[in-house]
Amino acid sequence: MTRTITKEKRIIGQRIKYFRELRGMSQIELNRLAGYKGRGMMGFIEEGSTGVSQDKLKQIAEILNVPVSVLVTPIEMPDAKIEILSNVIKILQMEGKTPNLDAIAVLAKQDANGLA
Repeated sequence: MTRTITKEKRIIGQRIKYFRELRGMSQIELNRLAGYKGRGMMGFIEEGSTGVSQDKLKQIAEILNVPVSVLVTPIEMPDAKIEILSNVIKILQMEGKTPNLDAIAVLAKQDANGLA
């Protein structure tokens, strides 16, 4: 069976891997906590060759303690910026505010000097 890697699946997979490693989890551990029966499913997800359902993505985000919006924002960015945006979103959510994904996209596109 041929698996197609799309940009969207690859970005989501990279972010899941980043936060999994940041939390010190193995693929096997996240695989088990997310309820996948196949041992290698998380590897396929992280490489972008398998998509994730909305329900499963929400479950993985909860396990990794990261907002789903950070996993699905379709902009490539360095890991450090992903972590910062994740923390900003969590703070907004704790204050009862809804993060604006368009504003997050603008922040994500800026370089270290704040210039687009």
